[in-house]
Amino acid sequence: IFGLAAEQVVGQPLNMLLPPKPSEETRKFFVSHERPARLAEFDMTWVRPDGASVPLAISYSPVCDHDGTMFAGKLIARDVTERVRAARHTEMMMAELNHRVRNILGVIRGLITQSRAGVASVEEFAEVVGGRVQALARAHDQITRHQWGPGALSDLITAEAEAYLSGPNFSGKAERVKLNGAPTALAPEAFSILSLVIHELMTNSAKYGALCDQRGQVTIDWARDARGDLIIDWREKDGPLVVPPTRRGFGSTIIEHSIPHDLNGEVTLDYRPEGFQARIRIP
Repeated sequence: IFGLAAEQVVGQPLNMLLPPKPSEETRKFFVSHERPARLAEFDMTWVRPDGASVPLAISYSPVCDHDGTMFAGKLIARDVTERVRAARHTEMMMAELNHRVRNILGVIRGLITQSRAGVASVEEFAEVVGGRVQALARAHDQITRHQWGPGALSDLITAEAEAYLSGPNFSGKAERVKLNGAPTALAPEAFSILSLVIHELMTNSAKYGALCDQRGQVTIDWARDARGDLIIDWREKDGPLVVPPTRRGFGSTIIEHSIPHDLNGEVTLDYRPEGFQARIRIP
């Protein structure tokens, strides 16, 4: 543990084990000529001759004769590297969890605040907000399934298509969403933001676009360009005639603002009469 041979320590004073920059408790223990007459425990960091630092848990207990007179002491040093590493990992995970929860709550607060625009009733407001929160929840489920690691873009789109289009009123429509692209992983932050964007695109298509009738189709292609940026193309066809919106709702705000502001990307929306199209670029 200490990185010292037996001949280097046998017969030497205990204060030779005094670590650099000791706590006051540790310093008093090693330099005092009178050891405590009771159990003493403390932590310290020992620096080995090779420069490696080792966190130690020190336990000291007195050794007494039959009269109760202390004539020696027993010191046990335990290497607690794994315990310290686990504690630091827990602290890091708690800080990361706190950061992500605050971000999610901030997003939800924005959803609630801005979803008020354009709704005519409490019921409609609840439906709009509920759908958007569910999109976040689905993204969260997929991220946690991979221990907050990268999530597959195809899984994100498939989950949104199935969630929105597999109900009794949308029978068979999920099959009219075509996906084309190589396996692509998204960082958790990008995954959550893009889940909201795909949810809005899917919702608008199901209400007003290619998926609102019996024959329209949506094709979603993605690929990396020469710079390595992710390009996502959303194309609708064979649906009703597209009429550009006269006002910008919160759905359009999510699509047009979250990509550049949250992901430092670009997005273009094209309301072509023959079918709505969107292009998303994410660095």
